[in-house]
Amino acid sequence: MKNLPSKLPISAIIMAGGKGTRLLPLTSTIPKPLLKINGKPIIEGIIDLLFKHNITDISVSVCYLAETIIEFLESDSSYSNINILHENTPLDDIGILGNCEKNIFKHDTILVINADLFTNINLSDFYFSFLTNHADMSIATFSYKTSLPYGLISSENGEVIRIDEKPILEMEANGGIYLLKKELIDLIPVNKPYKAWQLISKLLTENSHKLRVFLIEDIWIDIGSKESYAYAEEVAKA
Repeated sequence: MKNLPSKLPISAIIMAGGKGTRLLPLTSTIPKPLLKINGKPIIEGIIDLLFKHNITDISVSVCYLAETIIEFLESDSSYSNINILHENTPLDDIGILGNCEKNIFKHDTILVINADLFTNINLSDFYFSFLTNHADMSIATFSYKTSLPYGLISSENGEVIRIDEKPILEMEANGGIYLLKKELIDLIPVNKPYKAWQLISKLLTENSHKLRVFLIEDIWIDIGSKESYAYAEEVAKA
C-alpha cells in the first residue's frame, strides 16, 4: 500500500440485484444481500469493507426485492450518501453500468463488487496493483483446486509421454470483484443484460486494453449455495 492516498480515488458499485435462486426458500422474501452472516447482512459487510479502505463514493444496483434493500440502506444514517441505481429488468452482473452516466461516478477508477460475497480482500493493495501496473481493468481472482477422478494422460503424436493419476489441478478463478477505468463504461450496451466475462472477452479480442489479475490471499466465499452460506457462517464465527 505504498504511496496511496488516505482516501482511495475509487467509485464503487455494489451489484445487489440478483434473485439468489439457488438459496430458495431463504431468498423468497429476503434478497440475498440481506441474508445475515454472524448477525450482519452480507451487503453491510461489503460496505464496511469499502469504508475500511476509505472508499466513500458508493452506488448500489438493485432489482429483486429492491424496496427491502433500499429500506435497509435508508435506515442507517452512515449510508445517506450511497447512490441507488434501479434495474427495471435484470441486467446481469455489470449491465447496469451501460445505463449509467459517467458523471455519477466521482472518480476515474470504478470498483465493481458482487453483493453476495463474504470477503476481506485488501482493496488498497488491489488498487495499488491496478495503478502501478497501468491496467485498464483488473480482475480479483482466487485459487481454485479440483481433483480429477481419472488418470490424466499426456501424449505427443499418439505416444504416451506422461500419466498423472487423479491429479489435483489448481487454477485462478474469477472472484466477481473488478477495477476498471471509467472510460470502459462506453463499451457496455445500454438496457441489455451484460456479464463481466463478456467485457473481458471483448477487451481480449480487441487487444487494445491492458488486463491484470490480483490474487486474493484473504477470505473469499461466494454465497451461491446453502452449503457456501453455511461455510461462510462458520468462517465468520471462527
